Amino acid sequence: MKKRLFISLLILSTVFSFGFITAQANKGLSTEELHNLQVQQDDAILAKDPSTLTPEEQKRLEQIKAAQKQKRSRYEQRAMRHLANEQPKTYDEYEKMSQEIKNKDLQEFNPQFKKDKYYSRVPEPEFSVVRYNYPAGSREINLNPLVTQRHTRSIAVISPDNTKIVYTDVNYDVGMRKASSDVYIIPVNPNETKAQKRLKYIQAKEEKLKSLQGELAQNTNLSNVEKRILKDKIKSLTKELEQLRAANTLQEEDEKFASQNETPAQKTGKLLIQAHIKDQIKEPILSSGLYDNDYGIQRILTVVDWSQNSQRIAFKEKISKEGDGTWQTNIWVYDFETGKSKKLDEIRQAIKYYWNKDRVADLNYYRFDIYPLGWDAQHPDRILLYAYGYNKQNSQSPKFLGTWSIDYKGEQSHLVSILKADYIVQANGFCLKTKNIDYYEK
Repeated sequence: MKKRLFISLLILSTVFSFGFITAQANKGLSTEELHNLQVQQDDAILAKDPSTLTPEEQKRLEQIKAAQKQKRSRYEQRAMRHLANEQPKTYDEYEKMSQEIKNKDLQEFNPQFKKDKYYSRVPEPEFSVVRYNYPAGSREINLNPLVTQRHTRSIAVISPDNTKIVYTDVNYDVGMRKASSDVYIIPVNPNETKAQKRLKYIQAKEEKLKSLQGELAQNTNLSNVEKRILKDKIKSLTKELEQLRAANTLQEEDEKFASQNETPAQKTGKLLIQAHIKDQIKEPILSSGLYDNDYGIQRILTVVDWSQNSQRIAFKEKISKEGDGTWQTNIWVYDFETGKSKKLDEIRQAIKYYWNKDRVADLNYYRFDIYPLGWDAQHPDRILLYAYGYNKQNSQSPKFLGTWSIDYKGEQSHLVSILKADYIVQANGFCLKTKNIDYYEK
C-alpha cells in the first residue's frame, strides 16, 4: 500500500514539473529574457528599504551583495595586472583618453615611501676643475670595473682652448681574456650655451611639425581615422613646442645672468659636465688590441696630456699579461693637423743604441721600459720620459737609464740627462675632480 502511494506521488510531481516547464515555454520566454527578468527582480529588491523585505527577499539580497563583492574583487585584480599597460584597445577608448585635461582637473600623484631606518644622507658630489697632468705622468685608468662590468671609461680631459674633449673607452673580452682600448673625441663649442643647443632641438621639432601639416594638407585620400591621428600628432607637437620655447626663454635669461660673473675655470667645468658621449665622433682616433688575437694580453691606452696649442695629444700604451705585469710601454701621438696617429718607436731604439754602444749593456737581453711624463715646457714639441732597466736578480730595484725626450714626429731622440732630476713638464689639459666623494676618482 505504501509503495503504491509513493509511486503515485512521484508521477504527480513529474507531471506538475512538466506542466510548469510547458507553461513557461508557452509564454515564449527565452534564456536571455528570463535573465533580464531576474535582473529586474534583483533591482527591485535593491531599491526597497531593507526593513520592509520579506525573509526570502533578504536572503536574495545577501546573495546579490556577495556576488557584487566577488565581481568587484575580480575587476580590481584585473586592473592591478594591467596597471602598467593602459593603452587604448578601441577607437572610443582612444578618443576618451585623448581628450585634453585642464590643469585644474589634474590630480597630482604623491607617492609615499617608507624610510629605511639604516638610510643616511648621501652628499651630492662637488666638482672642481684641476690640471690633468699633475703630478707629471701619474694618471692611470681605474680598471677595477672590468672585473664585473667588462667595461670602463677614463676621465674626460678637455683641451686648453676648450674646443675638444678626449677620453678612453676600455672593453674586456671574456673569451679571449684580453682588454682593448679606443680613444674618442667629443667636439665642444665653448661659445655655445645650453639655450642655443636647445634651440637646435626646437628647430628640428618645427621642421617635423611642418612636414606633418604638409602631409595632412596634400594627402586627400586619407581616411577619417588617419586624419584624426595626424591632427592629434600636430596638436601635441604644437603644445610641446610652446613649452620648449618658454623654457628656452627662461634658460637664456639665466645663462646671461650667470655668464656675467663666470670665471674661466667655471666655464671649463660647465663644458665638462654638459658634454655627452652622444656628441662624440663615431670613429675612434686611436685603437689598440681590438683586432688582435693575442690571448690574455691587455692593451690600455691612457691620455698623457694635451699639447700647448691643442693640436696634439700624447698617449701611453701599456701592454701587459694577466699575472705577468707590464711588458712594455709605448708612446703614441695624435696630430689634428694631419688627422693621423704615430707610434714613437724611435725612442726605444735610441735607448738601446746608447746603452749598447757607450755603456756596454745590451738591452736586447734585459727588460727595460719607459715612463712618459708629458710635454717639455722649454721645448713644447717634445715629450719627456724616464727609462728604467730590470734584471732577474733584483727586479724590485730598477736601474735608471736616463731622462730622454723625443719630438712628436719621432725624428729626433735626445738624452736630456743621465741623472734623474726634476724637469718642468707642462700640464695643459683640464679635468674634473670631486671634493667629497672618492668613488668618482679615477
